[in-house]
Amino acid sequence: MHSRHVGAGFLALAMLISLGCDSSSSTTPAHTADNAQHTSITDSITERLRTAGWTTSAAQAVTALNRDYFVILSEYPERLDETLHRLERLGRYDTLAAMPRIEQHPELAALYASSPFPMELDRAFVNEDCAGVYAGMFQLITDPAEQQTLADTFQRHGATICALGQHGIPAPATLFMFNHDRPGAKEYARWLEDALQQALRSSQIDESLANVTALALNQGEQLRQRMASDDAFRHAFRAQLWPAFVRLTDCSRKPEGDCNTPFELLADGLDHRSGHPLHGNG
Repeated sequence: MHSRHVGAGFLALAMLISLGCDSSSSTTPAHTADNAQHTSITDSITERLRTAGWTTSAAQAVTALNRDYFVILSEYPERLDETLHRLERLGRYDTLAAMPRIEQHPELAALYASSPFPMELDRAFVNEDCAGVYAGMFQLITDPAEQQTLADTFQRHGATICALGQHGIPAPATLFMFNHDRPGAKEYARWLEDALQQALRSSQIDESLANVTALALNQGEQLRQRMASDDAFRHAFRAQLWPAFVRLTDCSRKPEGDCNTPFELLADGLDHRSGHPLHGNG
């Protein structure tokens, strides 16, 4: 995330893919240009970004990082103009905190430029320590509607998503990417936050995180459906049923090799009167 070379590669890759430019046909002409011509091209791009409202420092950082790519793209004026137009629009957001952020991390410029919701994206990057986790997710998700959902998810659960990503959980935001307006969704989200935070504090953090994330990925939809359709289950789950399930599946006092966490018990449901597992949908 903090590597300028990786960032340059991503910007070039992102723009080439999005603009449909074939990199195999753009290797020789620009590479024969002398340094004076290269400087003229990057100076012109820097000035164009400044005119569009960019700060001088942010414009210089992006052009310096992507100097070779811009020189290559200058052989294709229409492609270059389209790329710069996407970057220029960021200058229209007077309240955007992206400029100082782009100064420090010019590799983020491609994400801002390609996002239809740069303001929402910018709010996701408020926590500088989590920028790498967030950027990785925005690189994976390119659909505009899903990017909006992703930005909203970071707003709701950013600290937990960041912690999960820093502990090596892949694409952690997907755990929380569900319809929060559905009945039972808020209760499910509160439970998931609590369970993940407890796992992050566990002395067996890797195992605890693996168990909770596996449950959320494999049976989260079933749990949300049960919470939506069963008021008693929904109200009892977080405070009563989940603690009972944790006690039932606690391996700390069991002999080694004699511990198989029965996740299917939650799919079937727990008796919201007694906390005992059921073998039907009772």
